Amino acid sequence: MGGGPVEGGSGDSGTSSEFSDYCIVSEVARVRLLYSKSKVYVYRSVDRKDRISGFISIVQGPDDQYYIAWTPEALLSEQDKESYVQ
Repeated sequence: MGGGPVEGGSGDSGTSSEFSDYCIVSEVARVRLLYSKSKVYVYRSVDRKDRISGFISIVQGPDDQYYIAWTPEALLSEQDKESYVQ
């Protein structure tokens, strides 16, 4: 479970080649992490090797709206991962 504010990813967090076609368009505003769950998989095909591990989270944005997000583990730095498991 998360608690404190979390800032969007840094962009230079050692992304894997499977995400190389993604880019960060702008920095994300600070949000408050309310809940997170690790090892949530997205399956790109029926083959188990094509699954992508990530975190699902519920955050509260600066506009007091609530958002559900899924973030691939491969896009997070170690510091970002620690924020999700605190």
